[in-house]
Amino acid sequence: MTFFFVILIIFVAGIVQGLTGFGAALVALPLLALVLPMIQAVPLICLVGFCMTLQMIPELRGSVLWKPAALLMAASMPGLALGTHALRTVSPSLLSGLLGAMTLAFSLFSLRRKGRVLPLGTISCIAAGFMAGWLNGAISAGGPPVIAYASLQPWSKDEIKATLLAFFVVASVSTVISYVMAGLYSASTLQYFGASVPGLVFGVWIGRRWYGGMSSESYRKIVCYMLMLMGIISLGKPVLEWLDLLGQ
Repeated sequence: MTFFFVILIIFVAGIVQGLTGFGAALVALPLLALVLPMIQAVPLICLVGFCMTLQMIPELRGSVLWKPAALLMAASMPGLALGTHALRTVSPSLLSGLLGAMTLAFSLFSLRRKGRVLPLGTISCIAAGFMAGWLNGAISAGGPPVIAYASLQPWSKDEIKATLLAFFVVASVSTVISYVMAGLYSASTLQYFGASVPGLVFGVWIGRRWYGGMSSESYRKIVCYMLMLMGIISLGKPVLEWLDLLGQ
């Protein structure tokens, strides 16, 4: 029964990833945690997300804007080092709460703008990459800054999705390597992954088909809603912890 639920969860995550270019972990991780230990669920969804990203790259590789993608990647590296230090010195709940509040505020702001773009320059690109790296090191949630940056640019939906994919594939590779070196991929985790491959491939295919019939304006709107969901999830856990402390 556990195998069935894992396959179903990853299939749904594949649809989301194929549609938006991100969000597989956002959908899958809370659900996988209901049937698997977190020490197994996190490495599994990381490997699944990496494979989903690879599946989409051939179709969109000609749309990658390499200059901003390279800047985002380069700027994330020093941010990652500092974020790892912050993990040891700053409360994860505080960091998650701040990230959630900022992401939620940005998504509401973007929806209010009704898809209007706000071109950002090199400094903003570097800042988004650095913040993504910092958050990834601190709380393993570096997506929102680069997603927000890309969604504001006057790019087509293919350019937004492809540039985000280029950034996330680099982040995924480094994370998978670190998990392999830490010995987190057990035989059972790899069995779950192998059983899920057909579902993730089919899910991504469905998401890509849905994406193909979507306008750039509709895509930006979906990205905003996904960011809103990210913000709510990031904000929800620390808020519940703070309320629990107040009730004691």
